[in-house]
Amino acid sequence: MTWTEMLSVSAVERGLDLESMVELIPDKRMAKEEDHAHMVAFFASEEAAHINGQVIAVDGAQSLYHPLIMKKS
Repeated sequence: MTWTEMLSVSAVERGLDLESMVELIPDKRMAKEEDHAHMVAFFASEEAAHINGQVIAVDGAQSLYHPLIMKKS
């Protein structure tokens, strides 16, 4: 999840508890727009000139860990 004003409004409208959802993220925080911007800036730079065809998750390790699945192990 990425923190935006739209997410905040949408969560309230849907009755979602964002704080509980953030607790499921190993990094314990939502991504900020700046987190994505830094990644984009790197890939637009000369330092990334030889990198192509990648899928990058900017998610605080959320895609690598799911506490509900891990509890069953």
